[in-house]
Amino acid sequence: LRALLVISLKIRSGIKYLKSFAPLIFYIIPYIEIFNKIYIFLLNVP
Repeated sequence: LRALLVISLKIRSGIKYLKSFAPLIFYIIPYIEIFNKIYIFLLNVP
């Protein structure tokens, strides 16, 4: 039973960690898409 409690606590702290990172991820996504477009463009240039 104690192991389950520890696991549930780790999951809760993990969720809090993810929630703090979520805004960062949403902020980075547009830059990733721009980078992908530039990368594809450079690949198509002979």
